[in-house]
Amino acid sequence: MKKSSYLYVFLIFCVSFIFLGCKKSAFFSPISDQDLSDSFTRKNTKHQVKRFAFQDYNTRYVEVGNDSLPLLVCLHGSPGSLGSYANFYSDTSFLNHFQLLIFDRLGYGGSNFGKISTSIELQADAILPVLKEYKAKKRKIYLVGSSYGGSVAASVAMKSPELFDAIFFISSSLIPEQETTYWISYPKPWSFFKKIFPAVLDFATQEKLTHKQALMPLQNHWAKITCSVGFLHGLDDKLVYFQNVKTASEKLINAKNIEIYSFEGQGHSLYWNYPDIVKNTLIEFFNKNEIK
Repeated sequence: MKKSSYLYVFLIFCVSFIFLGCKKSAFFSPISDQDLSDSFTRKNTKHQVKRFAFQDYNTRYVEVGNDSLPLLVCLHGSPGSLGSYANFYSDTSFLNHFQLLIFDRLGYGGSNFGKISTSIELQADAILPVLKEYKAKKRKIYLVGSSYGGSVAASVAMKSPELFDAIFFISSSLIPEQETTYWISYPKPWSFFKKIFPAVLDFATQEKLTHKQALMPLQNHWAKITCSVGFLHGLDDKLVYFQNVKTASEKLINAKNIEIYSFEGQGHSLYWNYPDIVKNTLIEFFNKNEIK
């Protein structure tokens, strides 16, 4: 594809992103803990907005739903925030299956917005103490990561595989160099565009340009994961290639079970375009691999 074509595609993406942001401001700037809590209260949704300190970060997450259900830990992509999982926490039928634990990753949402860490391992280290507290309560814990959030989910699972009863990756970037980096992401052209587009696009660019290096430390540790693992990925994903699923599944030599859900004709926006398919697939996978 010519550079002019890439620019055209990029501009369409940005315009769409800005239009979306008019409706979902959490993508652009953090909302306060009180406003976040109020949004759940208005819908009569059981929740708690919580915070914890990690190094020099003040990190936020939200607990949504009934604590008698399995805990589903959700890690968002890049850019994003815990609001990326509104499709989950706004669905009362979905909340009949899981209690949700959704984090603002370091530098996003209410977790020191703008203070990005390009270290996948550091992001994993940040949330591990919280997850260990839940496991100490004998909770059943499932883990889901979307896109870049899948990279962090993989690192978390490798560091403490005993915490998780099953893991699910949605359109996740897991293997170095198995994704597209468009020319517009590189410093010279981006220096112009970051003056006119939202800061979160700059955050995502920082993560994108360091992603290969950040993924490298994970590659020799896939065998540490022993629980069931699921993948949901579009076969025509031109941003994060389906090869991520193939290579990661080959490396998961000790996984209890591996389920691959692939969709013909679908790209990287599978989660956004077909939220009901995503939710139903998650329910099917975790029910199938439930630990009694």
